[in-house]
Parts: sequence; C-alpha cells; structure tokens
Amino acid sequence: MLTTDRFDLLRLFVRITETGQISEAARSLGMSQPSASRLLKRLEELTAAQLVERSPHGLALTAAGRHFLGSARALLNDWHRAVDALKVDNDAISGHIRIAAPIAVGQGFLAEIVARFLNRHPDIRIDWELRDDAVDVASAGYDLWIRVGEIHRDDLIVREIYRVERALVATPDFSPAEHPRELQSARAVRLRTFVPGAIELVNDAGEAYVLRQAAVFTTDNLYAARTAVLAGVGYGALPLWCIQPELRRGDIVQVVAKWRPRPVTLSLANTPSSNRSARIKALVNHIRAELSSDAGLGIVFLREVGALASVARLGTGGAG
Repeated sequence: MLTTDRFDLLRLFVRITETGQISEAARSLGMSQPSASRLLKRLEELTAAQLVERSPHGLALTAAGRHFLGSARALLNDWHRAVDALKVDNDAISGHIRIAAPIAVGQGFLAEIVARFLNRHPDIRIDWELRDDAVDVASAGYDLWIRVGEIHRDDLIVREIYRVERALVATPDFSPAEHPRELQSARAVRLRTFVPGAIELVNDAGEAYVLRQAAVFTTDNLYAARTAVLAGVGYGALPLWCIQPELRRGDIVQVVAKWRPRPVTLSLANTPSSNRSARIKALVNHIRAELSSDAGLGIVFLREVGALASVARLGTGGAG
C-alpha cells in the first residue's frame, strides 16, 4: 500500500471520530459506506488493534483508538503543514479546517464571513461547530476556537479580533431614563451567557456606572433574549449587529441614549503548530480583515440612531 493511501486511512479514522458514524464520515469524504468500512478494517489490520467498536449509541473508540487518535491528528496536521508550506499562492490553498465558534455570532455575521472565504477558496473544507463552552483545542481536534470573551490560555496563540458594541434597548413604550440608576428596579431581560447580573456602563465623558438588572427573563440564548425584548418583556443589553434593523425601524429604542455597556471581546485562538498552516493563516487574516472594515461601526451607528430619535421627538413636540 502506498504511503499516500495511509493518509487517506488516517483522514477517514479522524472523520469517524468527529461524526460518530461511518456513513456520515464516508459521505463527507465522498465515498460509499462499504468502502469506508473496508478502509477502517484495513487501518485496524495495519495497526494490529481494534480502534472502533459499536455501542447501543453508535460508534465508540476503544482504548487503543483513543490513544491512536492524537497521533493520527498530529500526522495529518504535519502533512497539511508540509503541503501548505509549498504553496506561495494563497488562492491555491486547500484542506480541512475544524472550527468551534460561538452559537449566536456563528449563526450570524461570522458565518457570512466564513462563507465568503469558502467562495474564494473552493478547495477548502470547513467544519463549523457552534458552542459557547470552553474547549480543549488540541485534544478536541479544533484548528481554531472563536469565543465571545477573553481567552486565558498559555498553550494557545490568542488574538482579540473584534469588540462587539452593545446597547440597552427596549420597545418604544418602555419608560426612557436619563441615568441608568433609574433602571435598577425596571423589568429586564438578561443574557446570562455574556452579560453578568451587574453591567458596567460608560458614557462619552468617560464616566462609569454599574447597573444591577432586575431580570424577569434570563436565558443563555441571544435570539431568545432578543425575542423577549421585542415582545416588550423588558429592556436588555443586546449586541448591535443583531438589532440594527429594529433600531432603524423604531421597533426598539435605546433606553438611556447617553450610556452604553462596555464592548464584549471576540477572541480567536489556535495552537502554535496550526499557526504555521497556510490555510489557517489565510482564514485568520480573512476574518480579521473583514471585521476591521466594520471597526467602530457600533458607536457611529448608535449616534446616528440617537440623532434620528431626537429629531422624531422634536417633530412630535412641535406638532402637539
């Protein structure tokens, strides 16, 4: 058997561990299930060990399989890095990238950014897994980890790639406030995943205030929080990227126009070894370039909406 065939065996084995199914792994690699089963059996013959066993819940790795998985991933990564090093033209990059991304932004603007990258590089394949919990990048086999919030890991290369601007918003019938202290007992929607019970607010003068929410609806899902705010349950601290159309239409308004929550950091991390991969570098540069083109948009947009709201209020007063 040729050496290149053995990389195909490793690739199949890793895909089986990621999908938990031979059929799904075969489909993702463009082969039939019988062919994948034969290749898995061939790999077990070469290693002289049973790597996978069937269980009532599907496939499971044996002790030998778990031990072999790390070596298989390392060999594949070394192979891809060696190939990438020969490709000086980024438009020619190819290969597989496995990414863990936040659930909300991973369904929104980040997914759009990655889709444009795939359109530019048709030989790239991406597994886009959405999760908000902390991950062990190396042992879980991720090439990149994107997380809302800071990442404190000495074994990873960490970059701050974006600062997500937010605003305190509610439906128009919510009583406006001049100062956030007026909101201490007001009905609130809290997104507990990224918003603590006490939110630090700042204004353009550099003043700070800690607002303690009286939450009547608490959730770990951004879209559920957004739905509750739009339904008039209470005010909430929401990222601008997911509420701009509603703000422009006036479906929701800022509660305290001169104050805003501090931005939330969007961080990206990867292992030092994957950082040498041309396809990883290309994707990271693409994400950072697209996000930097929108830098500061949140603050500018808030001022724009605030100015429109002021004009509307003046017009209403004059008509009265």
